[in-house]
Formats: sequence, C-alpha cells, structure tokens
Amino acid sequence: MGDPGLAAAGWARWAGCTVLIGGAFVLMVSENNGEYTRGANNNASGVAALLALAERLEKDPIHSADVTLLATGAKEVWNGGMLHFLRTSDYERGDTIILNLDALGSAQLRYTTGEGLLQRFGAAKRLVQSAKTCAAQFEAEPFRYRNLPSDATAAMAKGYRAMTITSVGESGLPD
Repeated sequence: MGDPGLAAAGWARWAGCTVLIGGAFVLMVSENNGEYTRGANNNASGVAALLALAERLEKDPIHSADVTLLATGAKEVWNGGMLHFLRTSDYERGDTIILNLDALGSAQLRYTTGEGLLQRFGAAKRLVQSAKTCAAQFEAEPFRYRNLPSDATAAMAKGYRAMTITSVGESGLPD
C-alpha cells in the first residue's frame, strides 16, 4: 500500500478540481442564460433616490443627527467602495445607521430583514421596525436578501446597523 498522506492529497486535489469545474459551469450557464442588470435600474435609480433625499433634507433637515449621503460605487468588485469608506471613516459603529438604496427601478419595493449568501446578517431591528411602520404607504414588503453581498451586508459584517431598500422584478430578485 502507498503512503496514506499521498492518497489523501490526491483526493483533496480531485475535490478541489471538482469544485472549480462546477463553479466554472455555473458561471458559464449564468453568463449564457442570465440577463445583464440594467444600469438605469441598478445604479441610476439609487443615485436618483439619493439626490431626491438630499433635496428633501435640504428643505427639512434633521437637526438631531448628522446625515451623510454617500454613493460608494465599486459594488461589483466585492463592495470596494463601501469597504473603503468603512475603513477610512471615523464614524462610530454604535451611533451610525447605514441605509443602502440599491436597484430601485423595478416593480415591487422591498426592505431587507436580513442579508447574506453564506452567513446571515440581520438588518438593524430599529430600521426594520421603521420600514414596517411606513411599508403600506409605499406598498413595500420585507425581503430576505440571499444574493451576493450588498453595501449593507458589508456594513453589517463590520458591526454597523444597516438595511437595504431595493425593488424586485418578476423573478422575485433585485434586478
């Protein structure tokens, strides 16, 4: 019989190859059958909402809080913009609320109660409760976001209170 360590290494190599081949297959099927996210929905709708919020805050400011409006960018490269902001800002985790506006141009408005593909992060309870309070007015429904990380997921993973407001298309997923 051969060395058991070599046999285990061989199995580990084949398992790794299987995972890589499976991942490549999934990406290939997704690329060939998936529909690209429309930039007007994914990016421009969030910027439009952010600008509308800025106008409203200018007319009716919140005097009891400091408000920062931020368009992070680089979400498609593992939330690079949000992670850079969190690394370089001096905002206190316990005093900071992050509201992520993403892909707002589809039919059904949603607010997240939790996010995460592999590890679930709960949205801030206070934000979820506030969303529930005004949900009927906007026909918004709660949503468990199970896709790749959003800017809010990145913030929750770093210990910030956060939530995403998004919309979903016919697929039931943000598009």
